[in-house]
Amino acid sequence: MLKRQTSRYAIALLAGSMTAAACGSSTAPKAAPPVAQKPTTTTLPGRCDWEFNTVSYWSQNPPTKAPKHAMRMGNSHGPQSWEPITDTAKCAAMRTQIATMNGVMEKFPTAQDALNYGCYRATVYVAGIAAHYVCLKNITATPDAEKPLMLLYGGSEPTAPIVGLSYMMVVGGSPNKQANAPLWAQYMPWHFHEGLCTDKAGLVIGGDHTTKADCEARGGKVGGRTGWMGHYWPKSCPSPDGAFSADNPRLDWNVGSYNDDPKRAKQTAKLLRAPCAGSKMTIDAAGSDSYAKPSGMSNRAQIDTAATPSGRDMQHSSAAHDTPTSKP
Repeated sequence: MLKRQTSRYAIALLAGSMTAAACGSSTAPKAAPPVAQKPTTTTLPGRCDWEFNTVSYWSQNPPTKAPKHAMRMGNSHGPQSWEPITDTAKCAAMRTQIATMNGVMEKFPTAQDALNYGCYRATVYVAGIAAHYVCLKNITATPDAEKPLMLLYGGSEPTAPIVGLSYMMVVGGSPNKQANAPLWAQYMPWHFHEGLCTDKAGLVIGGDHTTKADCEARGGKVGGRTGWMGHYWPKSCPSPDGAFSADNPRLDWNVGSYNDDPKRAKQTAKLLRAPCAGSKMTIDAAGSDSYAKPSGMSNRAQIDTAATPSGRDMQHSSAAHDTPTSKP
């Protein structure tokens, strides 16, 4: 995805001592202790980004800076970071880019549509991240909202409804640090996986850091590090950890079993309207899961100007760990 006033102060103090000695002074003047600088808080103009996430997400006071550790497994890292947007032009750009993502999902409403397009299933349904269908036609060199590498479905059967998108980039550094990266890519907390176990058909049958012995016992082979991955979760299955969060807590195991139930195989329209209806985390469209500003929260963004990074600095992986060792 995500360092010298002390030395200058020491040099200045040394220079002062040498000057005093040259003037015949026997004792160097005592330097005043450095004054601790308090972080300054800047109040920005009114925000225009409330519509991009849910009330429950904003209520968690998401950090503007991601943790410093690398997101090696991608999941269970809590709310994604989010730097407040007050520029109406940027909000308009984000609105357009998210609309593009929703348009992609409308083209592939069920897993069967993904198969018809030439995609193949890379994972069965997995809680938090759904079932991944890889579309090799969509491989791109730069982030493109219209071309997610993977379509995510709320079940393992061909009738499963779409619940999200997954983008993947095989680049040296995190995609949100690429020059001219689109706004959505700058806000997405990109992650990668390492040591996945896959079978001969390319289906993932073992998670991160699966041992060679365990994987071979399952008839698979351990891979290296994947490319950078980022997810998008729509309003039909909102993630309380953010629209671009690494995983979606709403996608529990009940979602997969509910959508794969043979009794619902012919209820396509119903499943598409509510693809996460089986989740124990029910959707409260009029309250915590509505896309709006929480009541009582100021509409004006206050940020710590001494600590808040720019939008391109939200990824937290160091350059030393940014190069994938293998392609997905």
